[in-house]
Amino acid sequence: MPQWEPFLPAKLGQTTLSVTGAVQHLRLPVGGSNAAADPPIAQGGEAIAISNNGSVVVFLETGPGQPVAGVETCNIVATVANSYPILPGQTQIIRRFPGDTHMSIIGASAGPTAVFVSVGNGI
Repeated sequence: MPQWEPFLPAKLGQTTLSVTGAVQHLRLPVGGSNAAADPPIAQGGEAIAISNNGSVVVFLETGPGQPVAGVETCNIVATVANSYPILPGQTQIIRRFPGDTHMSIIGASAGPTAVFVSVGNGI
């Protein structure tokens, strides 16, 4: 997409997470109310918007993943020292690397802090 395109969130492509000082994993939402019928633009996927609605800095990583003991787990574990920070009250839109299906996220302190994750297209 051209650089000037706005972020277009996917239909049903959002999830909310209560982040604490322990690493949490999630499978990125797929989007699309009907993935077989919705066009790719409605499904989203090339960008991820992360909104930190709390008072704690959160750090994240994206990557491939799989279920481990029934829990969706990202292969890359977020750390406070080395992962991408999202400051309190901040929303960041990051490009999604092909093949990234999961995210791991950790708070700088116990929290909890509400984090909203949306897949989409554009930017």
